[in-house]
Amino acid sequence: MSLFGKKEGDHDPNDPNVHGSYGVADIVRLMRTLPVEKNAELVVEVVRSTLESVRVRVADIIEDAVRKQQELSEHVAKLQSEILQLESDISVRREEIAGVEAELAEVTAARQRLELAERRASSPHASAT
Repeated sequence: MSLFGKKEGDHDPNDPNVHGSYGVADIVRLMRTLPVEKNAELVVEVVRSTLESVRVRVADIIEDAVRKQQELSEHVAKLQSEILQLESDISVRREEIAGVEAELAEVTAARQRLELAERRASSPHASAT
């Protein structure tokens, strides 16, 4: 295992065209393990120098970061859009529930009135008058 979490032998270290082996995900994983908050400039400079020493172009990682940011931003926007749709669906269902509850209340009231009228009609005092 090398410094950046890649397996030895993933690429030919003598190949001058090797420069895209590491991406922003690897750097994020590495940065999580380093004390960046203590001396960010020094840590970043050491990482940059180390990357360059193993022929990893920082510019390529930056391009990967830009691509990943765009991908993540699009995913966030998609999720937010889905949430808006779900909230709209919930609002429609709440309105539907309110309508059904109002209808239920009317049916319940009508039934109670009919039952009351039925009891009065079948009671002995009601037939005597």
